[in-house]
Amino acid sequence: SGTNPRLEVEIRGDMQATTGKGEGGAAAGLWVVADMDDTLVSKPRSGRFPPLTTSPAHEPLLRWLRQGGSLCVVTTSGLRVFQQVVDIIPCELRTKLVVCPCGGAVIISFDAAGALHEDVEFRQRGLPGGTCFPTDLVGECVAVARQMLIALFTDLKQDPSPIGLLSAKYQKPFRCVLAAAAAGTPLTELLSEQALTTPGAIMDETNETVISRHAPPGVDPAAGAVCVISVMGICASYATRYVPTAWLTERGLAADMAPNSVWIRPCGMHKGVPLDWLSSQHRFGFRFARALALGDSPQSNDAPLAARMHFASVSRDGDDAQLCALPACAGPFPSRYLGGVEYGSAAVIEELLRALTEETVDADHAVALVFDRVINATKARLAACPKADAAQ
Repeated sequence: SGTNPRLEVEIRGDMQATTGKGEGGAAAGLWVVADMDDTLVSKPRSGRFPPLTTSPAHEPLLRWLRQGGSLCVVTTSGLRVFQQVVDIIPCELRTKLVVCPCGGAVIISFDAAGALHEDVEFRQRGLPGGTCFPTDLVGECVAVARQMLIALFTDLKQDPSPIGLLSAKYQKPFRCVLAAAAAGTPLTELLSEQALTTPGAIMDETNETVISRHAPPGVDPAAGAVCVISVMGICASYATRYVPTAWLTERGLAADMAPNSVWIRPCGMHKGVPLDWLSSQHRFGFRFARALALGDSPQSNDAPLAARMHFASVSRDGDDAQLCALPACAGPFPSRYLGGVEYGSAAVIEELLRALTEETVDADHAVALVFDRVINATKARLAACPKADAAQ
């Protein structure tokens, strides 16, 4: 069209997306879409949740936002994304931040004062019937989650060794439950619904609940919408023994297995759903062609990211051949393996910013133009980084 790309501006929703290297900065109009755990922040075996300030990705992300780029964090976790990531980002930069917790069932944006705003329309219409649980199923699901844990502890009484596969935070409280059971207290009493859903009743050192009903910010899960129900302390390597898949399917529900937990959600809910909504509703200038996605689980819950946009895997294990063999990576955009977990994310954001400062190109083509160059430069950096190698 002959239009100067530095001057092109498009309005999508209530956020301005400037293409090229204009006043908005080198990353204006572009997006980093990222998982949280072991992508932006570490998830240590202790089971504690470190803030973004402890991550090598902290400063690169702030530079990305200051250069006009946008960040969308899509995470399986609940509202701890606020303590770990959102609260660390200065209020003036949060207008370029979108977070989608609870596996993507909620979309949160922020105004210039840092106040959050939920896209309630997405929660109501993002899936047929909405992105949250039918209200009448919540109590029934909590009861089923409790039965899963009773079955698990019944087996652990015979062989407690699987506890060793869990994060460190589960070791002491779970062994205390087993000790009380061995002393004669019934598991049905030790694992009452009240004990499992009361903070600190079992997980006393971390003050967590074993069964949690995750709701959007400001919504009481006991009275309002529940996005997902998490069941902590069930290791992914043996979770299928305890998850009643047929029961869930009959009720339009499904379960995702995380390393130390099971997350029950409505069928059809995954990390790609909020991104499809942002794209189709023209929210915040988001387009798949303008995004680079980062995640550590392309074989499971990060697969919807790889299927929709340029994707870099920061998983501890893998290579390009293994990654590209995954069905999710057969989408319209290429995927490449980096490794390095949060070190890989930090390095690729820095290299992306470096490449963008050297190019003048419209935002719709920028990621495609620099993707291979950025990935190759990042791999070279990670190969020379002892900390990244140790993170593997």
